[in-house]
Amino acid sequence: DYDVALQSTLSVLLGHGLSLHGAGVLEGTRSDVYDDGGPFANRQQENGLDEAFLQWTHRPVSAYLGRVSGGIQKLNNDDFTVLDYEGALQSPTGQHQLHAHLAHFDNQDRDDDRDMAIGSYRFWWWERDISVTLSAGQFFDEQLAGRVILRRYIGDVIVGLFTDAMRLINRQVDCRSVPR
Repeated sequence: DYDVALQSTLSVLLGHGLSLHGAGVLEGTRSDVYDDGGPFANRQQENGLDEAFLQWTHRPVSAYLGRVSGGIQKLNNDDFTVLDYEGALQSPTGQHQLHAHLAHFDNQDRDDDRDMAIGSYRFWWWERDISVTLSAGQFFDEQLAGRVILRRYIGDVIVGLFTDAMRLINRQVDCRSVPR
């Protein structure tokens, strides 16, 4: 089964930490299961604007970086108005990082608004090109959960292990290779 589409993104720096970000999708081809009436019809890629955000990035002190975003985003074929804040506090060497992500998603298609609040800690082991991230909080699906991510950087490739800490008992591990 497949659903192939082309996504293009555009980011424009406006100055003083402001930027515009947008992404659009152009349908390609898909298997029957993604067609209207098929079992995965709600997951099909559709032509149009996928997301558009106005973002403000600020650094009040050298160790802290924050970003406020507001805009629209399509998630699971529902249109959301999104207000989002991310903040990261990093040690002087960059080896340790605390990160917070707060967001409110106002569903424009139905009565299904969502809130997200996630805190995380990341440790970089520079000598081995490895990072470990531990996260916990309320994710987009509104479940309280924890997450562990182990990444190994090999040239321009990231090899990672991801596990949902709440499902660790079931030993569900996802292995990904993502270009950096």
